[in-house]
Amino acid sequence: MVQYIVRPESPFNKEREYFHIEELGVNKNHRQKGIATAMIDFVKEDAKKRGFKRIELDMWEFNDGALAFYESVGLKTFRRYMESYVETKEADKT
Repeated sequence: MVQYIVRPESPFNKEREYFHIEELGVNKNHRQKGIATAMIDFVKEDAKKRGFKRIELDMWEFNDGALAFYESVGLKTFRRYMESYVETKEADKT
């Protein structure tokens, strides 16, 4: 599943147009058969036909297999999403 994102310039971001891959997955019984590569190739071709120059996606940091695959098909880390848990007073009581 992909989204076609067109964002105008704002005080917080530059103008950006890109394909955003929301979900991409292959059943583990069917991996290593070229299915995911074919899907990425299709997305790249569709993006090109629609005039988009960027493809983006999010993935979990711990998913080493996904990272290796995405790098093998030409994606590179552009930015990193970071988070932190915040301790609350309720959590302090337990």
